[in-house]
Amino acid sequence: MNPDTFICPFCDSELKQVKVSLRRTVLNSLFCGPGSSRLHVSRTGEQWWAFLKPDQLVRGLLCEKCGSLTIEPTAASKVKILEHPLANP
Repeated sequence: MNPDTFICPFCDSELKQVKVSLRRTVLNSLFCGPGSSRLHVSRTGEQWWAFLKPDQLVRGLLCEKCGSLTIEPTAASKVKILEHPLANP
């Protein structure tokens, strides 16, 4: 993420750089298992795809005005995204 200022595509406010991660408590891990939390994405009527796995830390851009969040994928994820049907409508 190189530009000095990012602008929100929804409300035209400035986006702030943040860290994004799926954080789990010990209690969650005990009841749901060690790999239970994942951020999934899907188009309507299509298969779900795991985008962010547990305890993976990535950079993101947060709009403090409207709450939109953009997640930057890791280098390995970029290859998967380009090959995944969600990236190629």
